[in-house]
Amino acid sequence: MKPIQLTPEQRKEIDRRRKASHDRRLYQRLTAVLAVAAGRTRAEVADLLGVRLTQLGEWLRIVTVHPTSGNGLFRAVKSRFLRR
Repeated sequence: MKPIQLTPEQRKEIDRRRKASHDRRLYQRLTAVLAVAAGRTRAEVADLLGVRLTQLGEWLRIVTVHPTSGNGLFRAVKSRFLRR
């Protein structure tokens, strides 16, 4: 799987939305995106969040399959993140 690369603006927007989220699932998934983009291994992030590595892989695959910029990231993936 390709590494996740975010622009500083994307990081800032994801972090802002993560902190503003009242949904635990969305908070976890956005935390995962930020942690992997910051260089943590997938195993470390899965352990940190208390999820299986395969589950984390599914979350991250959604982001890498829909690599849009800015708010488009959330239009593309928010509903998919919340379905699981």
